[in-house]
Parts: sequence; C-alpha cells; structure tokens
Amino acid sequence: VGVGQAARCLLVLEYVLWLSLIGWLMSKDEMQAYVVAAAAALELPIAPEHMPGVLLNFERLAAVAAVVNAFELGPADEPGPVWRP
Repeated sequence: VGVGQAARCLLVLEYVLWLSLIGWLMSKDEMQAYVVAAAAALELPIAPEHMPGVLLNFERLAAVAAVVNAFELGPADEPGPVWRP
C-alpha cells in the first residue's frame, strides 16, 4: 500500500469514526452509495468483484469505531501538546 492509498484509507476511517460519533446508521444501500462516491472522489477504483468485501470491511470499521467512541476519556487522557518519539 502506497502513502497515497494509506492516506485515503485514513480519510475513510475518519469519516466512519465521525458517523459512529453522531450515531448515524446507514442502510446497506446508503453505505454502498457512500463507498462508491468516496472512491470516485478519491480516484480509487474498486473492482465490482471486490465491492462486497469493501462493504463488509466498512461495516466492521463502523462497529470498531462505535466501541472506540463509546469509551469515555477524562481530562488527563487528552494528548499532550508536543509529540516526542
């Protein structure tokens, strides 16, 4: 996976997290329409035979995002202003 593809995947994951955060659930048709539109906007071709797997993984990501977003963080859990490796 190239850097560009990884960045695109992160954008999709960010959107899934946002969907989970606001509690909006998509129907299968809405999910497929979103995936097709997002792939077109990102110029990311998805072969028709791969679409069922892409949709399944999109559903899985939404489920993971819901678990992550359900975990409450306190003030001490916020990231620091400076990152040091």
